[in-house]
Amino acid sequence: MTLEFAKNHFKLKSEIYKFKEFKEKFLKIYNGKEIPVESTVEFIKRNYSIKCLSIKTIYNW
Repeated sequence: MTLEFAKNHFKLKSEIYKFKEFKEKFLKIYNGKEIPVESTVEFIKRNYSIKCLSIKTIYNW
């Protein structure tokens, strides 16, 4: 999965404004060649006090 593909997961939708901080952290940390999406989300959940989306929601974007 490329960074461009990951960015496409976060196209603006009606509720995405709630997760702006998560989106910014995700796009800074995510590297499809080394770290899968699931691991990136878990890392953000553990290390930051940010409201996160569910993995299922991220893949459905």
